Amino acid sequence: RDDLIRARDILLRLPPRATSEYRGIELAKVAEANAKNEGRRLHPKTVDNQLIWITAIFNYAEQEQLIHSNPAKRLVIGTARSDESRRRPPWGIDDLNRLFRSPVFTSGEADRSKFWVPLLSLYLGLRLNEACQLYSDELLYVDEVPSLRVANNKGRGQTTKKNDTRVVPIHPELLRLGVLKLFQNNGEAKRIFPSIALDKYESASNAYSKWFSRAIKKE
Repeated sequence: RDDLIRARDILLRLPPRATSEYRGIELAKVAEANAKNEGRRLHPKTVDNQLIWITAIFNYAEQEQLIHSNPAKRLVIGTARSDESRRRPPWGIDDLNRLFRSPVFTSGEADRSKFWVPLLSLYLGLRLNEACQLYSDELLYVDEVPSLRVANNKGRGQTTKKNDTRVVPIHPELLRLGVLKLFQNNGEAKRIFPSIALDKYESASNAYSKWFSRAIKKE
């Protein structure tokens, strides 16, 4: 229990992106230096999200009688799942039906980014920035299955939540709709949605998010 409390205290004093920016340095030393310098710290909700995973592991160990009791009980600060009223409600079937019956998807005249980004998010589980930032050379075949490489490539302005790269099989419905046509690059890597304006951080998701928010309010 004491070790877990110390780990929580270290997390509360760590700066953002500590594991990537201070590789090879003990996190306890990073936290100590950051606290001494009054640097930026991880948001309490971020810390709680990490502690929830730790608690879940010990919950499982206790249920399987691998340990006598869970030392991680009441370890979380209590911010990660508070204030539920401020969270956006999840979309239901009616919401999705209303979206995909809108003129963007039925007229056949919409800009292709407006048509494809929601579909890529729905069928492949891509986050908004991941869908908006795709390049034409990211189609690949894994055991003959058409797949997309979702990359973290700062040189292209591409980011993923965990700063990693993953491969996602393309859903058959997207294949039926003709998604492969987006990735005909003729040997040149290009953004598949060039109509989406980039912001000063080279991100395409900001402009798309504003358009999408306006669009769904009209429906």
